[in-house]
Amino acid sequence: MLYNCPYCHHQHATIYRSNQKLSNSEPRDIYRCSECSSLYPYPRMDELDIENYMAIHKSDDLQFDANLNEPTRYEEFLCTLLKSHMEVTGNALDIGAFTGRFCRILNAIGFDAYGLEPQSNACAFARTNGLKVFEGYFPEKLPSFLLKNKYKVISMMEIIYYLVDLKKSLLLVKSMLDSEGFLLIKCHQGKSRYYNNPDNSCFKRYGDYVQAIPLHSSINYCLQDAGFNVVYLEPMPRLFSKLDGILGKRFGSAVCKKFERIFNRWRNRFITDIESADRLIVLAQKKEEE
Repeated sequence: MLYNCPYCHHQHATIYRSNQKLSNSEPRDIYRCSECSSLYPYPRMDELDIENYMAIHKSDDLQFDANLNEPTRYEEFLCTLLKSHMEVTGNALDIGAFTGRFCRILNAIGFDAYGLEPQSNACAFARTNGLKVFEGYFPEKLPSFLLKNKYKVISMMEIIYYLVDLKKSLLLVKSMLDSEGFLLIKCHQGKSRYYNNPDNSCFKRYGDYVQAIPLHSSINYCLQDAGFNVVYLEPMPRLFSKLDGILGKRFGSAVCKKFERIFNRWRNRFITDIESADRLIVLAQKKEEE
């Protein structure tokens, strides 16, 4: 077990919430780092603890959607975000790829996508469907050929919470990116309205092996400190799939998407406090070497 901040590596912290229930109802405290503001369990699992946990809780019920032509609206949004900041070409790496769905999306828009996933059955499942997803843990256990590549974009979709050494992980991501590469993060955060409900344990969504529960402020701090420029950090947009289905036939999908953009700008400005938003989308670019 570990007792320090996953990013700053020290124990200068204050208690944030006490007696948060694990899946077995055992209580554990959550601390907030005095430097980077990350929330973390005290104690938290180390690499061996996580490997054992994953072996017990691995997913056997795997599903694969073979239709490449129908990405979800959220996947369309992420693709549009990437296209607006970079040329969609070259290598991409999805860390925590599971069965490779986001790798398929990255391939479809022009990248040559690789995936890294700790669950062997998920990796095998992805590869039988033609995807380059390989077994390993980030940052400690990566196939050597993945380290030799340079990537235009590296994505962490709901996975940043589980990096045992967050600083080492972000520094390794930076070294694996090309000179103008990007890191894409999708995550939910610890001060969301969901966790404002005292009945919702901090482990309820993240699981018992969570390492650093991100906040808007901690994401900003860690990325900047690790050598990234944050170019986009916003609440995950509200996308009206049903509205598109109902009105799209009459007014066209473009009109519905324009309404979504206007609604989300209005929501972010007047309703949603980014510190309490449920989920965040983050795009950060590797800083130029000085």
